[in-house]
Amino acid sequence: MKIQKTFENKIIPSPNVNQIIEMFKLENTWKLPTEVISPFEINIKKGQIVFITGSSGAGKTTILKEIIKACTLQFADYSHINKNIDKPLTYQFSKIPLPEALSLLFVANLLNPRTLIQTPKQLSKTELYRFMLALTLAEKPDIIYLDSFCNDLDRPNAAMISGNLRKYSTQTNTAFVLATSHDDILEYLSPDICVLASSTSACTVVNY
Repeated sequence: MKIQKTFENKIIPSPNVNQIIEMFKLENTWKLPTEVISPFEINIKKGQIVFITGSSGAGKTTILKEIIKACTLQFADYSHINKNIDKPLTYQFSKIPLPEALSLLFVANLLNPRTLIQTPKQLSKTELYRFMLALTLAEKPDIIYLDSFCNDLDRPNAAMISGNLRKYSTQTNTAFVLATSHDDILEYLSPDICVLASSTSACTVVNY
């Protein structure tokens, strides 16, 4: 699939805008469309992990969104998963057997017995993130998209979940597209494709 993104320039001139245009000599370019992602090709298969990384503002989220638009696989992401904040965690997995639910919570490194009988609103921010990850896995889509992957987790937890996702992906033939500025989890994820986003040059795609 071809990934590319260009924004039409919809700047409304004003005194301050005109001063910026004059100050930075943008007279000949400010009306032109802005290419935020130079075109590149990427092919994602079931069971693969795509790792999008780069500094803040490099376009990781934009790349992720464009991949979602272009991909034909059935997908899920945790922003579209519903949760009942007043019911215990294990209740949220009523559509699948309890052992399977526990295995998904294990992948998300959230298998503390006391946590399992709590409700989502009783969880910490990072516990809630891991719970939503497990709920997303329960949807069993072909591909799962996760933006800001493990950004707020302590790094041992991030490494553990990354390794678990690699095993889960291989065992279930589920593809993942993960975007994060943290490249310290790269060795645990062992991605099949790495997209290096940059705000100053074209993206680099590495196939392993």
